[in-house]
Amino acid sequence: MEKMTLENRFYGQGELAQMLYDGKISGFDYVTHQSEETTHDFKEYCARRAVPENDESAGNYLNHLLREEERSHTEGLD
Repeated sequence: MEKMTLENRFYGQGELAQMLYDGKISGFDYVTHQSEETTHDFKEYCARRAVPENDESAGNYLNHLLREEERSHTEGLD
């Protein structure tokens, strides 16, 4: 399936998740079209690790966010 080109704007997380699930967008699009804050954080994540801002890095960034969320949830249970 051919990926769609997103407009230069932000989308709701649910809408992006559905487009990603349907194969209409890449992980990079998912990360960079959520919000200015998420885009900024992703760019900082890539700069700190000296990696390119691409689909692979976006996947690694999302995994990083999930690990952080799990860690904070686990610490909250202690």
